[in-house]
Amino acid sequence: MRRALLLATCLTWPALAPAAAEELPVRAVTLSNAGLVQIERGGTLAPEASITFRAPVEDIDDVLKTLVLRDAGGTVEGLRLPAQDLETEAFRGLPLRPADFENRVALLRALRGHPVEAGGAAGRLADAEEAEAGLRVSLITPQGLRLVLLREGDQVQLADAALAARIARAAAALAAARTADERQVEIRLGGATAPREVGFATVTGAPLWKPSWRLVIPAGEGEARLQGWAVVENRSGTDWEGCGSPSSPAIRRPIARRSIPRSG
Repeated sequence: MRRALLLATCLTWPALAPAAAEELPVRAVTLSNAGLVQIERGGTLAPEASITFRAPVEDIDDVLKTLVLRDAGGTVEGLRLPAQDLETEAFRGLPLRPADFENRVALLRALRGHPVEAGGAAGRLADAEEAEAGLRVSLITPQGLRLVLLREGDQVQLADAALAARIARAAAALAAARTADERQVEIRLGGATAPREVGFATVTGAPLWKPSWRLVIPAGEGEARLQGWAVVENRSGTDWEGCGSPSSPAIRRPIARRSIPRSG
């Protein structure tokens, strides 16, 4: 039976090491009855680290206009917001297209003619095809055409490090484009010499609270209880775990409870 292998197991390249970026947890969420929400994030940040977070596309303008950052030990060096057509730009000038990532054979065939190392052999990639025993790769070497059978765990490594790095960035852009409803924002910080507490807050639009009430009346003597619930919808793209608000997209939680004496 033909075994399907992940692309990562048969194709590797040296990727450029990105700057360290951390996603700070949500510390507080403040909802108003005017249809606004303030989200505060914070945590301990290493001296060389930057901050990254995700936000819905429709909220990006509000996020950038209301962003307030608190960093006693560092300074803001810049803010990075990838373009919406990042995928198109990332693939510009490359020998492959997004459709070539559908399977490993298509990816390798798009790289025909490029020097690679596979299964202990080196040469220019001529072809690739699935076989019963694995993946068969054809290489053009100084001695002629060589066939290499790759099994699970074997690698095809590009000899051109610059091309390999560009393909890695294109793959990352392709993954980001598939979550087109969100954008990733990166805040680059500098000047810090030690770990410190960093926080920032943003204000965006939010659905109004949807309260509902229930009056529980006992059958006989006793106190009636008035209970209130509100449906809070989290559309921020970030979990609210640990900040006193629900982490699921929409959840009912009691917001008020009052006992009312009843007689007769």
